[in-house]
Amino acid sequence: MTVEFAPLAVVKSFAERKQLTTIKEWTDASKNEDWPKYIPKRPEAIYNCKWSEILAPKPENRNNFLSYEEASYILSNMDDINTMKDFRLMGREGRRPSNIPSNPERQYKDQWNGWPAFLNGR
Repeated sequence: MTVEFAPLAVVKSFAERKQLTTIKEWTDASKNEDWPKYIPKRPEAIYNCKWSEILAPKPENRNNFLSYEEASYILSNMDDINTMKDFRLMGREGRRPSNIPSNPERQYKDQWNGWPAFLNGR
């Protein structure tokens, strides 16, 4: 039985959706049991192309944090987070969303206008 692989455009879309930006990430992910049968484990050999044509482009913000605006909006809707102390406590308790940095004043230094503005969605 021959496996029919998806077109290259579908494979590229898959790489982008899964954020596979390196050959190592691809090969590690392809070892998982849930790897789709229609996505080749060695696509460069199947499509006779370079890895750079397949892999997702590396995002500038590889740390996957939300934008300042999104993080601020989410925090402004949390009733129990009103001060820097509340924010730090949330982090220590493991309640801080992983896509919001633990030190937002550093991550968002260009947009930073202080804790009150950040926590109140301004």
